[in-house]
Amino acid sequence: MSMDVIRSIVLAAAVAGCARHGSPALSWEVKFGPVLGNELIVGHAIAGRTAWLTMGGDAIIQVDLDSARFTRAALHPLHPDEHVWGLARTNAGEMWTLIGRTTLAQIEDDGGIVRRIALDEPHVGVFGGGKELVFQIMNLHPPAAALEAGPPGGATRHSWSGMRIRDLPFTRGAVAALNLVSCGATAGAVMPCWFPDQPSLTLTDRSGASRDLTLDGLPVVAPELLLASDNPRRPIRDVLVSGANAVWVLGSGESPAGEASARPGGWLLARYDLDGRLFRRVQLPEPARLILGVRDDTCLLLAWDGRVVEVRL
Repeated sequence: MSMDVIRSIVLAAAVAGCARHGSPALSWEVKFGPVLGNELIVGHAIAGRTAWLTMGGDAIIQVDLDSARFTRAALHPLHPDEHVWGLARTNAGEMWTLIGRTTLAQIEDDGGIVRRIALDEPHVGVFGGGKELVFQIMNLHPPAAALEAGPPGGATRHSWSGMRIRDLPFTRGAVAALNLVSCGATAGAVMPCWFPDQPSLTLTDRSGASRDLTLDGLPVVAPELLLASDNPRRPIRDVLVSGANAVWVLGSGESPAGEASARPGGWLLARYDLDGRLFRRVQLPEPARLILGVRDDTCLLLAWDGRVVEVRL
C-alpha cells in the first residue's frame, strides 16, 4: 500500500469530533490557540498535561495544556524524499516515529533526530506501549497478529493484544486500509486500539492480554462507504483512557443540518466505563480533531481550526 493511501486514511482518522442531539447545554470554552493550521496530523502522543503532534509537513508541535503554551520545530535532519509517520512515547520519555516505512527514529522535543534504526519489514504504525513500543507491520495474511511489541532496537518482538488481521472481500489496497490499526493514549490500566470501520475497541493491559469492548451509541458505517469518502463517518476517531479508567471517545456522529461536509472534524463526544456502559454523549457546537487531555469531567479537544477547547461532561 502506498504512503499516499495510508496518509489519506490517517487524515480521515485525525479529524475527530463529538455528538448527541438534544443533550443539555454544553460548555465550550476556547482556552488558547490555534496551535496548528489546516494540515495533516500523522501522529500524536500524550503524557500528563502535555501533548505532542507530528505533522505531515515533518514538524513536531508540543502543547503544554496547563500553561497554554505551544512550540513547533522542524524534524531534522531529513533527506528531501523522507517523511515521518506516527508518534510513540515510552514510559522513559523517549519519543519515536517512523521515517518512511523501514526506519524507526528517535526524536527530541526540539525536532532533532538523534537515532535511526533500520527495520527488516515495512511498518505502518508505531505506538507507545509503556516500556516497549507497539508496532504494526504491513501484513496482509489473515489471521496474523495485527500488532507486536518490543524495545525500540530489540531483535525479538512478541505478539501484543488479540487483534488479528481480517480477511475482507475487497481489493488488496482496501483490505490494507481497513486493517490499519489506530491506538489512543492512556493514563489508565489499558491501552485502546481499534480498526477504522468498527464501533468497538480492543483494550490491552500491560501484560498484552486484551478484550473487546463494544460501544453503544456509535454509528456503524459500511466499509464501502468509508473507503469511498474523503471525510468518512468513522465510528471512532480518537480515544483516551483516563487515570480513573474512564474511556473518552471521539466519533464522527452526524453534522448539524446545513453544515458543510468539507469542514474537517467530527461531532460526537462520549464517555464510557471499562465495561462499555455509557455515561454521557454530547454533540459539539463545532467539529474537533483530537482529544488532548482529560481531567475529571473535563475534556480538552483540538478543534477543527487548531484551537484548544475545553468541554465539560
